[in-house]
Amino acid sequence: MNPAHPFLRSSLGLKIVMALTGFILFGFVIVHMIGNLQVYLGPEAMDAYGEFLRSLLHGTGLWIARAVLLVAVLLHIWSAWRLTLINRAARPVAYREVERRESTYASRTMRWSGVILLLLVVGWLAMREHGAPLDAPADPASDYPARPEWYFLSLFQMLKYFEGRLEVVGSILIPGLAGAYLALLPFWDKAPTTALGPRLKYLAPLAGMGLGVVLLTFLSMRADKHDVPFQKAREQASLRADHAIELAKKGVPPDGPLAMLRRDPETRGTALFQEHCASCHRLGDMGPAPEKTTAPSLDGWGTPEWAASMLENPDALDRFGHTSYKGDMLSVVKPPPDAKKNWKPMRALGHGDKKRGADGPHSPDRVDHAQSRGAAAGIHFSSTQVSCRGGHSMAEAQDADRHHPHQPRPGDQQGHARSHQQQADDEGQAVADALHQ
Repeated sequence: MNPAHPFLRSSLGLKIVMALTGFILFGFVIVHMIGNLQVYLGPEAMDAYGEFLRSLLHGTGLWIARAVLLVAVLLHIWSAWRLTLINRAARPVAYREVERRESTYASRTMRWSGVILLLLVVGWLAMREHGAPLDAPADPASDYPARPEWYFLSLFQMLKYFEGRLEVVGSILIPGLAGAYLALLPFWDKAPTTALGPRLKYLAPLAGMGLGVVLLTFLSMRADKHDVPFQKAREQASLRADHAIELAKKGVPPDGPLAMLRRDPETRGTALFQEHCASCHRLGDMGPAPEKTTAPSLDGWGTPEWAASMLENPDALDRFGHTSYKGDMLSVVKPPPDAKKNWKPMRALGHGDKKRGADGPHSPDRVDHAQSRGAAAGIHFSSTQVSCRGGHSMAEAQDADRHHPHQPRPGDQQGHARSHQQQADDEGQAVADALHQ
């Protein structure tokens, strides 16, 4: 027979198990509190404490502590359950009248302290594995979507119903009455029995408060869930937090994490766009709604598709269609109102053509032909790319514009009789004909 078996069957043995496991759990609470008090010694002390825990016994110390705590909790609960069964089996019929002589309030409520310790251990393990939410460094100038923790959402929601001068009712009066009720409850409820029935009249307000907290918390969560601007702001805040964490892994500068973010090109660029550009332009999810923009959309800016759409249909709704410049920029594929009979449309290079091989518009033969035709008109292409930015030489046109945008340059030895605007039209048509012959 196992010698431990009769020991664990006896009430004395079970009480010894409860005492030892309770001592372990109580010791955990004390050690955990002492460790957390390191925060008052400065960040260096707290970091050193955390590093000590992670490196204890080469990283196995925490796992040993978890295993000991788990076994202690299970044995503590099991021994309490066994003692309760033994107590009920010893006297199946309850006492008609109970008179407390030797027992104290602490001994009568000890079982609830075990439940509280269990919740504390579970919470500690959860926070140790997952940690607290870590947002980006607080910036007073940002539009961070602030919300209280979930256990304060009921108060946050209640304040929505008390605005202006009534705000004091939701922020001070109602919470003050609830606190006063809880403080006076032990003095009102002096019933000699532990039965629930005689004290329902005292606990009814507590039940109402609990239901109100649950209802207000639910309403607050539902309102945030259906608040599209809040959800977008929350998503942006999460992305900003992830980016800040990655930056912090590379080192935080002496002037703090906020300066680290402000010096980061990605974060700073987004902030500058939202501050100076997002009121008119739209880029991704930033900026006004598409139908409310007052400047061209910047999605895909600088790409061949964006340049082609700007040249072909500058009055589109995502270009200049919603601006005061609508109609000022002419399309290269649609004839202007005063177009001549020999007007021919142009196509943006590489746009609208699926053929990119030997017969496409970017084939070597066509590029060489375009270069020779363009050179005759004073336009020069690079040897590796045919595009507006890399192919055209604008120095001559800029020099002409500095003198007069629509008149021949003074001192021109060839004595051009045509205006610079007409010359530009002819040059563009020469390039277009060369590319599509």
